[in-house]
Amino acid sequence: MPTRRRFLLWMAAGIWAVMLAGYAAVASLFLTPRPSAAEPLQDVGAVTDFPSGSPPKLVTYTGGGVEDGVYIAPLPTGLVAFDFHCTHLQCPIQWAGTEFACPCHGSTFAEDGRVLGGPAPRPLHRHRLVIQNGRVRIGGIVS
Repeated sequence: MPTRRRFLLWMAAGIWAVMLAGYAAVASLFLTPRPSAAEPLQDVGAVTDFPSGSPPKLVTYTGGGVEDGVYIAPLPTGLVAFDFHCTHLQCPIQWAGTEFACPCHGSTFAEDGRVLGGPAPRPLHRHRLVIQNGRVRIGGIVS
């Protein structure tokens, strides 16, 4: 038979464990975007709007009912759609001439989405991109 003190310590530890698990679950929802490749594709312009050698272009994308931004980058391997948010704490990124930069915490990303510096833990998330009849169509996050 446990003592009252031991019982109360176990109860307090259990309550703390449940609270921490809850906070971790909520944090993971906000810090890790869910892959949403099943979202319908949206037209964001003609292929000619994103010529090879030009800088990434910010376009509007409505995913999950929320209007947001996506960068369309014309890379040597073809067009790629990068999410508008830093992978550190989801701050909006900006194209800074030669790289993507997060003004909040200083993360920088190469033109192909690789992390160059800062606290960002992983490359920029990519959106599904399909070219149909000379039009660029994008969908949800795939990586």
